[in-house]
Amino acid sequence: MNTPKSSPAEYDVNEVGVVFRPLFQLRSLPIEYRWEVNRRHPYYQMFWRMAQAYYQQQPDARPLEQLLSMGGIAFLNAIGVGGDPPDPATEFEELGGEQIKAAWLSGAVHPITFRALAGLFIAILPKETLQGIGSLLVAASREEKEEGRLPIAEALFELQRLNAPGLDSFPAEPLVSINPAASARQVNESMNALLKEWKENRNLSEQRSRTDKYPD
Repeated sequence: MNTPKSSPAEYDVNEVGVVFRPLFQLRSLPIEYRWEVNRRHPYYQMFWRMAQAYYQQQPDARPLEQLLSMGGIAFLNAIGVGGDPPDPATEFEELGGEQIKAAWLSGAVHPITFRALAGLFIAILPKETLQGIGSLLVAASREEKEEGRLPIAEALFELQRLNAPGLDSFPAEPLVSINPAASARQVNESMNALLKEWKENRNLSEQRSRTDKYPD
């Protein structure tokens, strides 16, 4: 039986017939240029309509339609594009990009959604662990029917003693929790050490930002 891969980088191009974009390749670009690069990519040009159909699909869609739309999603995921894809003819200014916090625009740091976190769980954790977490999520969503019983609190307590493989491991993604009470110097020292380790593990070289040259 084939062992599942934990990231696109582990796949052989000849094995799946898809050319994956190198991880983190576009994150060093300002977000407006990431859109320009993505909307011109052959995969985006060819598959954005199929991927968009996935989000507009009715529950009674035919199996072939479902398969094609999922194929479009897979090809866009291969180049790091997620979510409902806009028409490539759309200009960046029409996407609402100017409303994004300035802190995220450089690509050096960026927020991560709960959807992305859930995706990491699904992609990496063993099935039995997913089943355990799924049961806790269902339990936490129940109404408070008995006085003194708080489903969310009970689920949190159960999570602490859930003995499941992979639950206490760390994801391969560079995710950290920063203590806002720490000094800027302490945060910078810690992040610099982590950044060096992440670059070494991924064979990434130091890059010089020349955003002033991008308009040319």
